[in-house]
Amino acid sequence: MALAGTACASLPEAPTELSELSSWLFQNFEAEDPAVLAVGMGNLQAFFEDRQLDDPLEDQAWELTELTDEHVADVEHPDRTPEAALPVGLVALSNFSPSEHAQVILLVDQTPVEPASPDLYERGFLEPTDPSCFPDRTCATLRTDNHIRKENFVMSIEYSKHKDYRWSELLPEQRETEHGIIGRSWFEDEAMGEQEATAIHQSYSIDVILPYGGDGSLRYVALWTEASMYGAGDDIIQATMRDGLLDMLAATETWLGEQAR
Repeated sequence: MALAGTACASLPEAPTELSELSSWLFQNFEAEDPAVLAVGMGNLQAFFEDRQLDDPLEDQAWELTELTDEHVADVEHPDRTPEAALPVGLVALSNFSPSEHAQVILLVDQTPVEPASPDLYERGFLEPTDPSCFPDRTCATLRTDNHIRKENFVMSIEYSKHKDYRWSELLPEQRETEHGIIGRSWFEDEAMGEQEATAIHQSYSIDVILPYGGDGSLRYVALWTEASMYGAGDDIIQATMRDGLLDMLAATETWLGEQAR
């Protein structure tokens, strides 16, 4: 993963504004050249460092543009128009470092950190099958398969999704190199709910954990989902997506706090 000497060479280019950068990070998650992802992650870190983010429990929502076929071309996904997936971006600060958050990623039972899935959120590890190498960056990539049952006031639905994680160096010229984590998830198939007219037709996300404020980190999640919820409009669907992300971020912070006692 070391990128020593990269600064002396020509660095790849990545967007600097959040909306375009979010979809760019999804598209370039599998970039073979580690400098590609490093520059994108560094740009994301620089974007938020220019904003006022003070309260570790304060959240900020951001408007994002839609995904396109080009952005999702390297993942198997439902035969639907990606632009139909509604976007939500959310950022929050954490008192815990990326390495501490990596311990959460290793949980087979993810229900303690996913309030919307209190009964079932089981994670399997595809590559490597022993994920213990990930928190200390002995292995840089972790690939998982997840079986989930989501419960909220408008739907009950069971589905599977892939979620992969990578450690990435950050290469802003003004700072020493640091490391962050990026996760990318997607549905291969549509998921139909138990209730009539409820479904998740397609869903994609990035989940970024960046070093921030000394021993803490910054959590940024971008989620694009096309769902049917009893004919609910886009505003209700996006509010439900946002509330689910907020609950996940808060539950993760609580779980890490309990482990630290």
